[in-house]
Amino acid sequence: MQKFLSKYALAAHLALLAVAPLLLFPFFGPSETAVVLIWMSFMTAFWLFLEPSRRVNEYLYHARRRVFKSVFADPLFWLFFLFAVIAVVRWLNDGISLVFDLSGDEWNWVVTAPQIPLLPGSSGDSGFFALATLLAVMTSVLACRHALGKSARAMVVFLSSFFAAIAALVAIYRLGAAGPADGSFAGSAFGIFFLASVAALAGMFEAGWNRAFLLFSFAIGGTFIGLWYFAPAYVVAFYLTAGGVLALVSAGYVAVTKGVSAFFKFAVALIIAAAIPLAIIKMYAPQELIDAKSTILTFNFFSADYHETRETYADVAAGVWRDGNIWHGAGIGYLPLFIEKTMVESAWVDSIPYGWWQLLAERGFIGLGMFVLPFAVLLFLLVRRFIAYGVKNVFWPFLVLGVSAVSVVICEGFYDVSFMRAEVLIPSAVLFTLSVSSIPPKRSGKDNNQ
Repeated sequence: MQKFLSKYALAAHLALLAVAPLLLFPFFGPSETAVVLIWMSFMTAFWLFLEPSRRVNEYLYHARRRVFKSVFADPLFWLFFLFAVIAVVRWLNDGISLVFDLSGDEWNWVVTAPQIPLLPGSSGDSGFFALATLLAVMTSVLACRHALGKSARAMVVFLSSFFAAIAALVAIYRLGAAGPADGSFAGSAFGIFFLASVAALAGMFEAGWNRAFLLFSFAIGGTFIGLWYFAPAYVVAFYLTAGGVLALVSAGYVAVTKGVSAFFKFAVALIIAAAIPLAIIKMYAPQELIDAKSTILTFNFFSADYHETRETYADVAAGVWRDGNIWHGAGIGYLPLFIEKTMVESAWVDSIPYGWWQLLAERGFIGLGMFVLPFAVLLFLLVRRFIAYGVKNVFWPFLVLGVSAVSVVICEGFYDVSFMRAEVLIPSAVLFTLSVSSIPPKRSGKDNNQ
């Protein structure tokens, strides 16, 4: 039991932390989800130092000391710590709201500034949710970098996709074809876990978990139906393309390393997985939803005026950014209130179809850096490891998984704000960090993780 906990207790907590927003979005709003994320981050950090993966012939005490030293010596820890301070200031510096107030000699609708305009600000509970998301990302990245062995990394990918498949079925049963009221972009998150489930299937053969064959098929099918139900057609197309590439890489890796028999088992698992969404679509999906998603086959994703409308919102966001503070932006939640103040009611939206401009308008260059810098550091580490250690022992499915997931999220940012949501940001950070670990350093036998 001690060996089992040492290997997989942290992995299970990481998986639950990554999937928590998806499990909660049909039932709770952002405030309740933020509280859960903070508590889950605390519990995951507890297991990070209590039960890290141990190396061969390494005592638990030495593993704890090794992880403790490596975490606090990691530049990413101090970068995240700085970002957490900024996020706390932004949460406390609220006050952005739309009020009917005296402006000059007339009463008009105005968007108020935060309590201290010179500091990053927020509206309502949006700053608290952003802080909780950052803490979850921070904990997940540090745990994946310093405390997981090879089998534990595979378990994180599998369990997270398995839990996401369960969340998809629950969301479909509770919400049907309707999206959540707060626009949580759950479909994009299901797409990320769909990619994770495909790579996890290759990890099953690598770790020798063949008895769990059907569970991996369920994870693939369940996450795909969640993607299909809740994501727009163009997002489904993005993840289908990435999933096809990942499936080819994973199947090729399994065939080369495990033999032809494993390759055919991989193909059978995909066929079984495909039966799950086909059955649900046939028996449960409304015809209007099927018709809406049929545009995937014709590549006719957008209406005739979509791009014109998108550019209009982008111009509004650009104006907010230029007229305000270009460094920390107007504050989280400012842009929808500004749109409500200046545009007709039919144009009111909670988020604009151009996520990168909304990020700049509300969070400025500092907010952009809070998203880009950690991924840039991880990308640098990925390239450095690839050059230093070569490709001999690379676990290609996880390498391609992290890179493809982040690439799709970046592309999707030109059409929506899903990359700013906890449902998408946490798993994409986890998977990209695991892709760095998929290139193992050259170690002696006694240094290999479990």
